[in-house]
Amino acid sequence: LRFDGFGEWIVILFAIGASVFGKDGFNSFLDEHYIVSELVLFCLFSIFALHKQAEALPDKKSRNSLMNPRYVDTEKSDDTHITIREGITEIPSNLFKEMKHIVSVTIPDSVVKIADNAFMGCKSLRDVIIPDSVTNIGANAFSNCSSLKNIKLPASLTKIEEATFRYCFGLKEINIPESVSAIDKFAFEDCLYLDNIDIPTSTTIDKTAFKGCVSINGSAKATI
Repeated sequence: LRFDGFGEWIVILFAIGASVFGKDGFNSFLDEHYIVSELVLFCLFSIFALHKQAEALPDKKSRNSLMNPRYVDTEKSDDTHITIREGITEIPSNLFKEMKHIVSVTIPDSVVKIADNAFMGCKSLRDVIIPDSVTNIGANAFSNCSSLKNIKLPASLTKIEEATFRYCFGLKEINIPESVSAIDKFAFEDCLYLDNIDIPTSTTIDKTAFKGCVSINGSAKATI
C-alpha cells in the first residue's frame, strides 16, 4: 500500500493504537504520555516531509546523465530541458532512457542518427523537433514517451523503425515525410489519441504499425 498524505498516516497510527489498547485505553495512554505522543507525531511528519522532498528531485542517474558534458550543452540545459551539444553526430542507445524528468529536447543539425532506445520511457517528454539532418531514428527511440504531444519528423528520414513511437499516448497527429519508404511493425502501437496522419502513398506500412490506434479517422484507416 502507498499513502501520500501525512493525515493518512496519522489515521493509520490511531487505528493501530485503538486496536491494540482499545479506544478508551489508547486515549488514556495519549493523555498520560503527551510528550511521547508529540515526539512521535513530529518524527512521522519529518519522515513524511523528507520523503516528499526526495520524490520531487531527479534521481542521481537522471541528474548525472542530463549533465553529461560529452553530449549535453550544460550551459543551455537543466533537469527538465536538454540541449544536445553542437557537433554531436549521434545520440547513443539508452542515453536518456527512463529519464522521467525531461520535458523538452533541442537537437542541433549536426546530429544524423538517434539510436535505439535513446529516449525510451521519458514519460514527461512533450516536445521534440528533429532537424532534417537526421536520417535514422532507431527502434524504440521514443517508445513509452507517454506525454509526447508534438514531434516534427525530419524530411530526410528514410524509415520509421520498429516500435519507435509505441505507447506515445499523448500523440495526436503525425506527418510522415515523403522520404520515408517504410513504417515498421508496432511503430505507433497504442497511440490511443492519434487521429490525424498524413502518409505518402509510396510508403509501405506494416499491418501492425498502427495497432491499437483507436482514434484514427476513416480516411487514415483507408490509407493504412
